[in-house]
Amino acid sequence: SELFAKTIIALMLGTDAERLLDMQRSAYIARMRELTRLKEVGDLKTVLLADHALFHIEADLRWIDLTAARLGDLRQEVRA
Repeated sequence: SELFAKTIIALMLGTDAERLLDMQRSAYIARMRELTRLKEVGDLKTVLLADHALFHIEADLRWIDLTAARLGDLRQEVRA
C-alpha cells in the first residue's frame, strides 16, 4: 500500500511518521464527511457507492490506528 510505503520511508529517513499518519487520518475523516453529506442527497446508486468508499476508508483508519500503536516496534525493525 502507498501509505505503508510512505510510513516505512518516513521511518527510514528519521522523519515524523506519527505526523504522516495523523495527516492521512485527517484527510480520510474529511473525505468521510464529504461522502456522508453526499449520501444525504444522493440516489440509491450514489448512496451505495458512497458506502463502498466509506467502508474502505474505515478499514484504512483502523490500519492507521493499529500502525500508530505499533510505530515504536516498527521503527526498531526498520532501523535494524
